[in-house]
Amino acid sequence: MENLTRVYAPGGTLLGLLPHAKVAYTLKDVPLSTAEIVLPVEDPGNEYCQMFNEVEIFDGGRRVELFRIISSPEAAYLPGGGGTVTYQCEHVLGTLMDNVLFQYHEVVGNLFGGSNEVTRECIEYVLARQSVPRWKLGACEFQRQYQYSWENETLLRALLSIA
Repeated sequence: MENLTRVYAPGGTLLGLLPHAKVAYTLKDVPLSTAEIVLPVEDPGNEYCQMFNEVEIFDGGRRVELFRIISSPEAAYLPGGGGTVTYQCEHVLGTLMDNVLFQYHEVVGNLFGGSNEVTRECIEYVLARQSVPRWKLGACEFQRQYQYSWENETLLRALLSIA
């Protein structure tokens, strides 16, 4: 089956395909899922694999996930020419670690005498602190009213604490 691995700029613009990529990935919730992409040294796709570009990985025609490149390439050259370049990637949810809730933040539900904030509003409070708005809340079926507080936490950690 054809390799459908695609590379995008951080804004979502398709840069190109990586038909010769060898891909390995590990899917998990916490910590984030990771992937490794290995290309031949002479592969033209190496020019697309810049730090923080995003890689959409497919396995057997099924979309796995979207990852971002988080390391400089590591080249391994073979005697007589050739070799490979390896890129380490993390799930794009890692972009939520780019911002921190500095100092103390608190969102209080009405059970504690607060402003009647529910789960949806708490999540939106955190997402509103993205320096580059990449994520937005879709459907939210929970209507819990708890007190949440964070101090110097990444947005990802804050969101995970709500869950």
